[in-house]
Amino acid sequence: PMQYVGFSDIMPEGHAWVCDGYDENDFLHFNWGYDNLGGFFELGTGMFPINNAAAIKIMPAIECDIIVKELISPVSQTFYEPVELIVQVGNYSLEPISNIPIFYKINDEDVVNEIITETIEPGQLIDYHFQQLADFTESQGTSYNLKIFSSLDCDAYNLNDTLNIEIKNLACSSTPFSMGFSIGEDRDGWFIEDANNDGITWEMTPQCSNYQSHTAYYSGSSIQADDWLFTKCIELNENKVYKLSFDYSSVGAYMFQNLEIYIGDKPNSQNMYQFLDSMLNFSNLNLTTKEIYFSVNNDSYNYIGFRCTSLPDNLTLVLDNIKVEEMSQPDIAIVEINSPVISCDMQNEKVKLKLRNLSSQNLSNFPISYQLNNESIVTEMFSYEILPNQIYEWEFEQEADLSNFGEYKIKVFTSLENDFNTENDTLILEFTNYQSATSPYYLSFDFAEDLYGCVIEDANNDNKTWKFYAQAGNEANGCIRYEYNDFKPADDWFFTSCLRLETNFDYILSFYHKIEANTWPENLKVKIGKMASSEAMNELLIDLPNLTNQTWQQSEAIFSVSESGFYYIGFQCYSEAQMFNLYLDDIRLDGEHNSNSNFKTEKLKLYPNPTNDIVNLVFSELTNGELVVFDSSGRNLFENKINTDNYFLNMKNYKSGVYFIKVFTEKDVITQKIIKN
Repeated sequence: PMQYVGFSDIMPEGHAWVCDGYDENDFLHFNWGYDNLGGFFELGTGMFPINNAAAIKIMPAIECDIIVKELISPVSQTFYEPVELIVQVGNYSLEPISNIPIFYKINDEDVVNEIITETIEPGQLIDYHFQQLADFTESQGTSYNLKIFSSLDCDAYNLNDTLNIEIKNLACSSTPFSMGFSIGEDRDGWFIEDANNDGITWEMTPQCSNYQSHTAYYSGSSIQADDWLFTKCIELNENKVYKLSFDYSSVGAYMFQNLEIYIGDKPNSQNMYQFLDSMLNFSNLNLTTKEIYFSVNNDSYNYIGFRCTSLPDNLTLVLDNIKVEEMSQPDIAIVEINSPVISCDMQNEKVKLKLRNLSSQNLSNFPISYQLNNESIVTEMFSYEILPNQIYEWEFEQEADLSNFGEYKIKVFTSLENDFNTENDTLILEFTNYQSATSPYYLSFDFAEDLYGCVIEDANNDNKTWKFYAQAGNEANGCIRYEYNDFKPADDWFFTSCLRLETNFDYILSFYHKIEANTWPENLKVKIGKMASSEAMNELLIDLPNLTNQTWQQSEAIFSVSESGFYYIGFQCYSEAQMFNLYLDDIRLDGEHNSNSNFKTEKLKLYPNPTNDIVNLVFSELTNGELVVFDSSGRNLFENKINTDNYFLNMKNYKSGVYFIKVFTEKDVITQKIIKN
């Protein structure tokens, strides 16, 4: 039988037919396959103009026949050292064969003669590695005629004994370099590595995508990807800054892709010596442009490697419009504001930032400024020399006054003359200086406003996270709820407002939780850290896996802190994908002096309690300190200096509810609860 197949230039599917022999009338019989046009295909390329192939020259096996089938390595590339030749050799005989003479010759050079000592079984193909390296390094841009052949005395069919191949020593590309994978663009020198050996890897053939363009793409398999696409050789120089840019996307709104980018001196994964950047868990359907600035350590030939590490069954990652260019014009960028560090009870704070020279020139003597809200601009002169691609940490001499509670905006910017890219000259940091809360602290979630000072982090970037929910609360209507994702496991955080915690306290954290349905269990962890971010949550307070309670249930954790300071408590939902909703309500933090303190409850008595207006504070001794009144959410409502053993507090204008009175002295922190009718 003779097999034939053809493909469209925009579709991966094609058509095929098989000539499967003579029928009963001695006519050749063709099996046309099947489609929606009545079960047959027309002859000729027609709609299928590419990759037309037919299996021909079919013949019976003979007693002795060796085939030199295919050159495995190398392919045309930029050669800078001799390389190993790997050729596929097969036995098309009826008997095993060994001690096969094998030869290669480059142009008019001497013939290299070796012996394949391995026994090749009938029908078997082996990869033979020549011992003597082949040298294609004479000059870039040169083509070599490589001839590989066998010579076996018994071989009865010699038309398959020889390969004649053109090998090009490709000239290493200079910058600017680009590849759009369009028809007519030269793909010579590009490499693909299937590092996980699953037979599915990058392709650079025409692809019908959402963008109707030609791209490189990786289509996922049933195991996690580890697949590399390497550019051809690009000549780069040290002390230069280069920009790599490319477009990328995911085919599938909930198909999350992972892509890492490296640079190396050879086109294989073992020689990718420098990590450049990564994009993790992206699912953008439209092509998005990524820019990476980098330098190399010496003048050399380089290859950029794109490594796909997506999880199984995640459809297609698309890559297009790869460009590398030198940044020769002056360009200074502000890449980060690293101070002030966002906290609470902030005062006068240092303003610190990171500058980066994104040009191949040494830069110096330029103004750098910051402006706090709408106040006067503070300008200082950067008089140091900053080298190409160098990052410099700058600290302003004049501090920013953040002592008032409320919202702030800090704008930092540079004013380099003839700056090539002014869009990266400015960064703005917006934040709120919150007043810290102390124990007792209470979050009832009765209203959305109760989340003032709290932070929500969608750590897995899936737009499914904690939200205020105006119904189904524990005692009142409100609560917060995590909404599930069908495709990604949860990694979503709710952080309390800033808490001032002391070392000589034992704290009791309590909260209520429930799930939507016990068919879909949920996972919840509670941690504590010094910033309202998942990365700063370094101490576990309680872990509640496999929650199945559909009614409100209270959990508690007892803890202390190793040093006094500002803390945040973080509630992390880490449920599996395709679960349901997780609810959280009535978070409470109470603190009591531990055994190392001289606190005694008889030091302060309150009456009447509950009260309608005036409450009398009676101390057991003359007390010199600061009196503070908090509401149930920890907000500071009143404070006053005292030096007395008897104090009258007017609560007439306070709303009905629970309040906490704290008295801070040099020795103690005295806490009492009072109820206002």
